[in-house]
Amino acid sequence: MVGGEEMVRPEDPTPARIRSAATRTVLVFGTVLALCALMAAVDVLLVRLGHTERRSAASSLLKRAEDLTKAGEPQRALEFYRMASNEMRENPEYRMALSQALQRVGRLDDAEAEARRLLADQPNAGPANIQVARILAAKGLTEDASWFYHRALYGTWPKGSESRRVNARLELAQMLADHGATEQVVAEVLLLLNEPGSKTEVRRRSAELLLKAGSFNRAAELYREMLKESPNDAELHSGLGLSLFNRGEFRAARTELAIAADLSPQNEEIGRKLKVAQFVIELDPGARRIGSAERLRRSRNLLSDAVATARSCSSAETDSSLLEEAVQLLGEKRRPENEPDAYTKPAQRIWDHISDRCRNSPRAEAVTIVLREAGA
Repeated sequence: MVGGEEMVRPEDPTPARIRSAATRTVLVFGTVLALCALMAAVDVLLVRLGHTERRSAASSLLKRAEDLTKAGEPQRALEFYRMASNEMRENPEYRMALSQALQRVGRLDDAEAEARRLLADQPNAGPANIQVARILAAKGLTEDASWFYHRALYGTWPKGSESRRVNARLELAQMLADHGATEQVVAEVLLLLNEPGSKTEVRRRSAELLLKAGSFNRAAELYREMLKESPNDAELHSGLGLSLFNRGEFRAARTELAIAADLSPQNEEIGRKLKVAQFVIELDPGARRIGSAERLRRSRNLLSDAVATARSCSSAETDSSLLEEAVQLLGEKRRPENEPDAYTKPAQRIWDHISDRCRNSPRAEAVTIVLREAGA
């Protein structure tokens, strides 16, 4: 006792009370955890629902954009591509589609900017690199485009993209051929042809590229190989004929072009080249195994053609004295048989003053070829 008062002690907690308090704590904590889990699940569900809605909207917008593109309305399609891309910025395919749409309407700077942003996210991706390459090629930046084409070719591609790689190399070779880069075209074509199981269409395109690039020997060799498998293919005979034509083998070219014309009589270009080859064979005074009299006769014909063309062409700027001398020369009854150049050289001087517009017939084209060879 203190000061006459009795001290009152608090009751000691019993085990039952302890268990009750612990149970309440666990229940509260469990409830909080359950509520947090529920809220998290709801958030995930809402995110998924939002993503599903965005994906559905983007898909519909993309479909509309593609339909407008197919209908020949790229400008209208562009806005739908842009909206689709905005809905799915995390999807590189939508961003690629937007860049391609910008390129189609001629907005090359915007297309390049979009493609380069995509490339920054996936620098080794083949599709992104080739899109930059195509835009640079459209801008005429051949060297830069070539660099990105090669990055694309040796970059990463989705599974099953072998044909896309082949097409990328064909695009690169086509661009190089358009700019006369013969050696580079040959290098790319050889890589194409060395691909396992190189398909007929790839070999055909390769031959066309070699022909366009001026690699006539390789083109002729490839056309001959393909003709062994398809001897009645007009395009292959035509390709071989043009390769031989450009090599100056006009008789062999005439044979191939004649076969091509027979197999494809509606092809006017083949028929025209056939006529040119025939005229070259008939007009060439430098042909082998012809006598001096025939050489002289052909030379006179070249001069006659030059005079007739100059007189009939209003844009010809030939010196009148040249024409008078040529007419006088043609009027002489006899000329020494060992002087065919007496006709060929004045023919060349007159021909040089005749515009290309007046030299577009098959015979005139043949005269141009023969005189060029004679003056070489």
